Amino acid sequence: METLISLIQSGCDVEMDITVIEKAIFELPTEHRQAIELHFLQELSRKQIAIQLGWSYSKVHNRITRGITLLKWKLNPSYFDEMNRISKNILISFSNGKEQI
Repeated sequence: METLISLIQSGCDVEMDITVIEKAIFELPTEHRQAIELHFLQELSRKQIAIQLGWSYSKVHNRITRGITLLKWKLNPSYFDEMNRISKNILISFSNGKEQI
């Protein structure tokens, strides 16, 4: 659980209460919640989860990754505002640096 909490809180300015995180996990779509719980709470590998649930490895990986992203968004929406701002600045810098044809 500590690893999950540290992943969620990366880029966060606020310390989060464990009950808030547990509630957010419970509210995830079923497949995301299953993958998160099996990986972080039961400490199964992605391969073990794939076998147990009959999913492909990539599906397990995607559900865990997207589940973490959903948790970050749900618990700290301002994190994504900052990421969007940074992304836009990178795109603007890139497009300004392109040669005109």
